[in-house]
Amino acid sequence: MPEILLSSGSPYLDTVMFEPNSQQATSTVATLSHDALYVKPYHAATLVEPRLDNAKPSVWTNVNHDDSLLREILAAYFMHEYHLFPIFQKDYFLEDMAATEPDKPTQFCSALLVNAVLAYGSCCYKRFSNRFRYWEPDTLGYRFLAEAKRLWELDSAGSSNANRRLTSVQAAFIINIVLNLHGLDKIGDIYGRQGRGIAEDIGRASFRENSTLSIQEAAKFTRRLLDYFQALPKALTHKYIVLPAHYLLHLDYYVVLMTICQPFVRDEETEGINFQKIVHDSQRDINILLRLYYIRHGFSHADSWLTNPLAKLVFLSLQMISDNPSPQELGYLQSSLILALKGLREQGRNYYISRTVYYIARNQLRPQDAALLLGTEDPELAADQSPGLVGEVQSAWTPINLDISDNLAAKDLSQLAKEFLTIESNGPATDGLGLDSAVPA
Repeated sequence: MPEILLSSGSPYLDTVMFEPNSQQATSTVATLSHDALYVKPYHAATLVEPRLDNAKPSVWTNVNHDDSLLREILAAYFMHEYHLFPIFQKDYFLEDMAATEPDKPTQFCSALLVNAVLAYGSCCYKRFSNRFRYWEPDTLGYRFLAEAKRLWELDSAGSSNANRRLTSVQAAFIINIVLNLHGLDKIGDIYGRQGRGIAEDIGRASFRENSTLSIQEAAKFTRRLLDYFQALPKALTHKYIVLPAHYLLHLDYYVVLMTICQPFVRDEETEGINFQKIVHDSQRDINILLRLYYIRHGFSHADSWLTNPLAKLVFLSLQMISDNPSPQELGYLQSSLILALKGLREQGRNYYISRTVYYIARNQLRPQDAALLLGTEDPELAADQSPGLVGEVQSAWTPINLDISDNLAAKDLSQLAKEFLTIESNGPATDGLGLDSAVPA
């Protein structure tokens, strides 16, 4: 931990997760009822789920009939991604999967939903090497997604209200997320919007569009966030966070705070909100949280939600390095830069979007900063020198944006990829699946 952070006054220096790395050893851990959580990384655990053991996913997909493999893919999804986007209720989904057949009506499971979930799970199943290569037709991830899109088309083509059901909404949102992770959210959003339309039609949800905030609105919203954070239960407070989901909750909180407050850092305090201090403290705590996450859990296991804070940190570090910091600050910023690049590169083995951000950032390094990467990769990473970036990135996500007042379109991932990357000419032309007809109109 850099000295600048150690002397920063961050509340996260008092977290239980940081204590074992200090002279105080594990005094606090020994008093906790669930102390194993604090001394073992999350990826050391295995999923124990009798409902999954009893399920036969093979009867719900035409892609693969190895139930053992399919259960392992689903287990990887439930371990690493489900808690980030719990679009469906896991227990009901698995119970219906085990108790019913695809040709019989079911409320919580369908072939469409199962194939969409298997496509998502394929992103984080470590036995699949180069699983980020979503465009290769011989991979299971490709085939599950292609099957899900085919079934979506069949569902959409039907005129019966029976086709407009909850599982269709859930599958549409999962396909949306998978395409987002492929760097294709401009296509994925089409599925999301259609899923949203079905949800509204069947009375499951209503949605509002985003709008810009005035300084008064920003102050009120920030106050609500601060109050929400102060009211978190004990297990989710800075002192006791331990699981990846806990860290991601805190990281997301600070990213949102920075995004809201950044436009007003030069304004005076409004309604008791000091925007400049909030942005400063948020940058500090994102830095510390990512370090603590890495100390306990590492970056090699799938965690798609990490990409956003890692991207914010890497581009923030690049920006601050370009401002000619002092030698002490430079060392701190370079350590932050290398840490974020490591996280993006390792997450890039799971998600094409993380891989894309890694190479965009790497191509902006100064020679002296790029030299710091030499010798830092393990043999597997060192051998992976080719970005393998294919086709046009179709993403409106803004990895470098920390300001809601910015022109987002000028900084989205598609524009950054065009500016900083060379795309292979033999890549996919549209959605990476060769299924133009499967993209809903």
